[in-house]
Amino acid sequence: MVILCFTTILIFINLILKSEASIYKDKYLLNQPKSKDFEIIDIYFRPYSCFTQGLLFDQSRRQLTESCGWQGDSKALFTKFDEQTSQVLLDTQVNMEKNHFGEGITILNQDKYLAMTWKDRVFYMMDRQTLKILSTEAIPNEIKEGWGATSNGTYVFITDGSEFIHFVDPSSLQVLKSLKVVSQKGTPIRNLNELEYFKDKTNGKDFIWTNIFLQDSIAKIDLETGMIIKRVNLKVLSDVQEAYIKETNPRLVGYDKFNSVLNGIAYDEIEDVFYITGKRWSFIFKVKLF
Repeated sequence: MVILCFTTILIFINLILKSEASIYKDKYLLNQPKSKDFEIIDIYFRPYSCFTQGLLFDQSRRQLTESCGWQGDSKALFTKFDEQTSQVLLDTQVNMEKNHFGEGITILNQDKYLAMTWKDRVFYMMDRQTLKILSTEAIPNEIKEGWGATSNGTYVFITDGSEFIHFVDPSSLQVLKSLKVVSQKGTPIRNLNELEYFKDKTNGKDFIWTNIFLQDSIAKIDLETGMIIKRVNLKVLSDVQEAYIKETNPRLVGYDKFNSVLNGIAYDEIEDVFYITGKRWSFIFKVKLF
C-alpha cells in the first residue's frame, strides 16, 4: 500500500510538472485548427542559443545532436531531453574554428559524425561519443558550398543551395552522383537546405525531407526521381517563435525573420516522430507528419 501510494504521488508530481511545462503549447496552440498534414505533439523549450544549421536524432543516444552556424560561434552540440520540464538542455559543446561558419551535420559511420562549413567548404570528422574533432578535409569540388546533410548508411546526402542533392560515399567522401530536385511540373527547386532521410515503413521507399531556405514549409523528395511529392506548411511553428520573441522582448523594434527561419529536421524512427526547429529558435517542436 505504501509503495502504491508513493508511486501514485510520483506520477501525480510528474503530471503537474508536465502540465506546467506545456504552457507554451496551451498558450500558443490552444485555438489552432487541426491540420491534415501534421500534429504538434509537444513543444520543448531550449534555453541555449543555436543558429541551427543541422539537426539529427541519434538512435544510439536517444537524443538530439545539433550543429550551429555563425562566424566565430559555430559549434556542434549534444543535447538531452528533460521530459519533466519539457526542455531540451545543452549537454556537450565543441566549437569549430573561429573563421568557420558551421552548417549541416550527420552520421558518417558507427564511430563518427560528419559536419560541414559553408563557404570555406570544410568537412569536420567528429567522434560520435564525445564530439571531439578528429580531422578535417576539403569538400569535393562538385559541392559548391556546405548547406544541409543527412545519411542512410549507404550514402551521405548533401545540399549546397542549388537544386541538387549530392550522393557522397561515406568512405572516400567523394561525390558519386547528384540528383536534381524538381516540382511535380518539372521546375528545378533551388535553395535546398537542411535534410532528413526517411524510409517509408509502408512501402519501403526512400525519401528525404528538406527545408527550403526562407520558406515556412518542408518538402518530401522521392529519392528515385528527385520529385517533390508533398509540401507541409509549418508557418504555425514560425508564428509561435515570433510571438514568443515579441512577447518576451517588449522593446524589440522589428523581428529579424531572415535570421530566424525554419531550419532543422530530425527523425526518431522508433517513435515515428520528427523534431523541427529554426535558426535561434527558443523551441524545438515534436511533430507527427501524416
